[in-house]
Amino acid sequence: MEEFDVIVVGAGIIGSWTAYNLAKRGRSTLLLEQFPLLHTRGSSHGHSRILRKSYVDEHYAAMMPEAYKLWKHMETSSGISFMKTTGHLSISKVKYGHVAKVRRWCEKLKIPHSTLDSESLNTRFGLKFNDEYDVRNNAQTTDLNTCEVFYI
Repeated sequence: MEEFDVIVVGAGIIGSWTAYNLAKRGRSTLLLEQFPLLHTRGSSHGHSRILRKSYVDEHYAAMMPEAYKLWKHMETSSGISFMKTTGHLSISKVKYGHVAKVRRWCEKLKIPHSTLDSESLNTRFGLKFNDEYDVRNNAQTTDLNTCEVFYI
């Protein structure tokens, strides 16, 4: 019977990335997935993804600078260009405070951003909201728009 240093259960984005990095560090790693590869039952299926720097929660926002570097490294090491920077709007009713939290993390992490009122939102994007909504424009979103299967 073959033995492994580590067994990772779940071949979604987190499990795959964990197994990849363990193997890269010389650990004998087994990655298990309950469904056939390329299944449509998880959050990692389909042809596109979004990676953004604007998050409500600090722990996600704080991970993004390193995450962007790692995605860029994956793109470089695979020789496949799959990242395209696009715009991103964070929209929420003011009373919930979500966009205020996004604004706080953007400022703390020095992520370029701007605040739009409903008139600016309508003029720039053709979207109509009343002043109940808070809008954060963040140009740091990356559209991971190519679904390529490759094994490293």
